[in-house]
Amino acid sequence: MSILLDMRLREAARRAAKRLRGFDDPEFHTGSEISFYYQFRRVLALPSMRIPQRGLISYAEAVVVSRLDDAGAGRKDDLIDELAELLQGPAVNDAGDRVPVELPAVREDLREMLRVPAMRFYFRSQDGAAFADGVRGLAIRIGRPLRIGLDPIEEEPVEQFRVTGLGGTVSCWISYDMLRLVTESVPITAYQAEEYVTAV
Repeated sequence: MSILLDMRLREAARRAAKRLRGFDDPEFHTGSEISFYYQFRRVLALPSMRIPQRGLISYAEAVVVSRLDDAGAGRKDDLIDELAELLQGPAVNDAGDRVPVELPAVREDLREMLRVPAMRFYFRSQDGAAFADGVRGLAIRIGRPLRIGLDPIEEEPVEQFRVTGLGGTVSCWISYDMLRLVTESVPITAYQAEEYVTAV
């Protein structure tokens, strides 16, 4: 991965992280920026961008081969527009001309990308039942398939929450959109990327 591409993907993760509740509070988000980046990088690697002449490719690939055609139209106060803005590369790359892409199509692809479960996260809650009820309510509200219980996590396109211990710790396979909603509105005391779980 080139240094420039890595910088753009890290910036994409930074923009996503700043929209999560309590990300800068080390008592609430107990992980690190780098552990979040490694998980969000999985989202950026999903084949989700429909690029003319290239087909379905990942956001990480789109950063290299495409260029936003109407960059000035973004609101830049919405994560989708902030991610789209990072497609404003030069007119050419090492392989030749960049493919122009239009903002409405990019927005639609990014919206879908952020809805696909692709990250492993860990939550702590003082009330496992309230956590489960909150997550079920979110899934119903946004019309998303969900599995919650004691079954092991499987990496498939379903939001999954595995309650462990006495119900106060939860491992999950989660989309960025669901992660944002859970941190905003479900009773939790802490969260972080699962590979870097810190004992408290």
